Amino acid sequence: MRVENNINSNEKDKQTMIFKVGNDQVKLNPGIVRKYLVNGQGAVTDQEIVYFMHLCKSRQLNPFIKEAYLIKYGHEPATMVVARDALEKRAIKNVQYNGKKVGIYVMNKETNELIKRDGTIYIKETEKLIGAWCTVYRKDWENPVSVEVNLDEYIGRKKDGTVNANWTNKPVTMVTKVAKAQALREAFIEELEGMYEQEEVNVNLNDISEAEIITDDIEDIQDNTNEKSNDLTADDIF
Repeated sequence: MRVENNINSNEKDKQTMIFKVGNDQVKLNPGIVRKYLVNGQGAVTDQEIVYFMHLCKSRQLNPFIKEAYLIKYGHEPATMVVARDALEKRAIKNVQYNGKKVGIYVMNKETNELIKRDGTIYIKETEKLIGAWCTVYRKDWENPVSVEVNLDEYIGRKKDGTVNANWTNKPVTMVTKVAKAQALREAFIEELEGMYEQEEVNVNLNDISEAEIITDDIEDIQDNTNEKSNDLTADDIF
């Protein structure tokens, strides 16, 4: 998919970024992002908005059809995630992609033996889930990319510290998704750097509106973003 990008150089619209994703023209500026594309109740900073705009442009993401999300709660740093399974979908389109393997690590409760297992089946009564692994193969690389992740480092928790519903009910699914996302990003870093999926950053996209934004209704909103942020380029960010 060829993407043609250009930034409006008109002085009035110097903060506006216009680029194409497929057949769609995407227009972003800080005012549009603040009004239409911020999820959560937090106040995003100028830097977070500029980063999000450059992420969408450089990675060819259309946030108006929910290919990318900017999420901000309270005073926490903003979180930027991509649509479900976005990394794998992009990797598959790469001509060098040559498949992947995914599995888990479990510990035998009686012997404390750590076992690396192909696939994702384990017996809860006798085994404890410890983590997951993923290996991604490229046709042009002699050695594959292998990633291992610990369950404890990524398990999603609520504000009170208890494990959230997804990680309680589907821990294998969640931790293998983290391993897969990290391995794919490392194997195809030129295309996937900066793109994170919800399981990696403790975000549940089910809590976010999936309604598509009708871009024809969007006003040409200008914003008083600090002009220093306009000097940022994709090279500064990625």
